Amino acid sequence: MAIKVVKILKIYKYFNYIFGESENIKSKLDPKLKDILYKMYPDKKFIIIGDHPKDAMLSKFLGCPFIGVLTGFHSSEDLKSQRTNKILILDSVNDITIEHINSLI
Repeated sequence: MAIKVVKILKIYKYFNYIFGESENIKSKLDPKLKDILYKMYPDKKFIIIGDHPKDAMLSKFLGCPFIGVLTGFHSSEDLKSQRTNKILILDSVNDITIEHINSLI
């Protein structure tokens, strides 16, 4: 689903890899996710994009930046409550630019 969304938004070309929940990773906070990502892609940088506080928690867990989008039921304050740094809040995923991504990595 994550791949479909970024293709629709025409930002797919900015990413080398896109991950979402799958049969192997059932939860955003699955402890094996960090091991899988850093073992499979040790030289890559990650950014989590989401509209839920769990997405912000995942970015903190992985030690990577977070782009929060206000497209769901959660406020900017809800998303910011999980992160204190490496965070950007935007109104929509349509607002994400390569400059935003580069400013975080």
